[in-house]
Amino acid sequence: MEEKQFYHNIRKVLDDLPDNFSILEEQIDIDVQMKYFERAQKVRSKLQSDEYFENREQLFLPEISIEQKKEILLSIAVIDDVKAFRTIEKFLNQ
Repeated sequence: MEEKQFYHNIRKVLDDLPDNFSILEEQIDIDVQMKYFERAQKVRSKLQSDEYFENREQLFLPEISIEQKKEILLSIAVIDDVKAFRTIEKFLNQ
């Protein structure tokens, strides 16, 4: 039964891919991916993306915890805006 649910989740992710989807050339551990998808689904359901997007500069504050930064990154990753992408890119380069 768990295997069917896993397949269903993967199928749903693949069906929901945007037209401009990119595949990374580096390998990412499946456990990391699953944690990301689980957390992203929770964050998206809270509809906090706009609020985090407006406060995206908090990513660069040293007093913001790693967990808070993860929430911000997860939230703005779903926004279809160049500013969101550039923010994530800037954070990655930091």
